[in-house]
Amino acid sequence: MRLAVLADAHANLPALNAVLDEVGKEGCDEIIHLGDAIGIGPYPAECLDRLLKTPRVSMIMGNHEAHLAFGLPKSSESWDRRELDHYRWVRRQIRPSLRKAATKLPYQLTREAGGMKILFLHYPLDESGGFARIPSRDQTPADLDRLFAPSKEGLVFYGHTHRQSDVMGRARYVNPGCLGVGREPVAPFAFLVLGGGPSYTIERRAVTYDDHELLEEFKRRKVPDRDRIIHTFFGR
Repeated sequence: MRLAVLADAHANLPALNAVLDEVGKEGCDEIIHLGDAIGIGPYPAECLDRLLKTPRVSMIMGNHEAHLAFGLPKSSESWDRRELDHYRWVRRQIRPSLRKAATKLPYQLTREAGGMKILFLHYPLDESGGFARIPSRDQTPADLDRLFAPSKEGLVFYGHTHRQSDVMGRARYVNPGCLGVGREPVAPFAFLVLGGGPSYTIERRAVTYDDHELLEEFKRRKVPDRDRIIHTFFGR
């Protein structure tokens, strides 16, 4: 079995198209997107629609999909006005049928091969039911063991942090990297290849894409908070 694992497309349609085209050329049994297909970039509806319509894609709920599906959390009352304007803009771009589809996304998926269980999720939830806070530093094996407790899977794929990582603790914790946000127009993802037994391999991949259209579209669509977003997330 061969699975393509993607994370955090963040409304970057050129990057998402480049990855899905590459995956389509190589072939796989399932594509799993680990959440946050929307938010930040200028193509929220297009990215959500592309993933929902692509065969063999399984999507997971990220914090941006949760905001779209269920509304902003109470803590958003203290958020910066520019950030709130952006979330509201994202919601206006997405037609009701896509919003309804977002409400049905699971918070996690599991797969099993050769007696090994694999967990796929955006990020663990905290006691309030929201996504746990991302630490400012790289997480140690002990940090990740605590974060993902009490899950029993031996292999965990997650996103949310935008940091590509592969850490061995009680389980192996893998973040394939943020597909849609980065200072270079390079979109990372991973293939998980499962054998007949408990053995597996993880193949890290990345494709380049043309970000000129992406950056221009921020302006054409008058995306709220675009100057800060382009500087912070794309280094321009």
